Amino acid sequence: NSFCTLLPAMRSTVARRQPVEALRAAGFHHQVRWPVGWRDMDSFGHVNNAVFIMYMEHARVRYAEDVGVPLDANPQSQDALSIILASVSCRYRRPVEYPDTVVVGTRFVKGNPERGDFTLEHHVWSEQKQLVAAVGESGIVVYDYRKGKRAPIPDAWLAKMKNLDGVTAVNP
Repeated sequence: NSFCTLLPAMRSTVARRQPVEALRAAGFHHQVRWPVGWRDMDSFGHVNNAVFIMYMEHARVRYAEDVGVPLDANPQSQDALSIILASVSCRYRRPVEYPDTVVVGTRFVKGNPERGDFTLEHHVWSEQKQLVAAVGESGIVVYDYRKGKRAPIPDAWLAKMKNLDGVTAVNP
């Protein structure tokens, strides 16, 4: 739960500005800005590959909050449902260097509501270079912490994902 207590502080460091139109045109209506820090770079002078995964994590957490996923699930509470990251992948297209700001566009691309899994796609946009620097996916599983097993995607979450991303159907 310590990560959840950091969310308000992390959120305050993220500037809110107009969305990147190129991401929006590609269907990424959910966007999160994140400043590239000096600490993000590696000995080769560009953002380390693992940091791109962290950028996607920040966007995934914000996306989850925006669709109503409780991130502090507790087996003893009513909110025992949350999500677990099952897989993550990233294809690196261009290096990003400090100073820069990345904008991570996130969207729902497929899911199986009954099985309780879905995939989010991420595009990491470099404001400095005005291009997509990395493309990734996060495989997500809905998990019931009270029962200790996966659960179907709640209708309320699915409705908000559909509304946010304009999804008209999910894939079985």
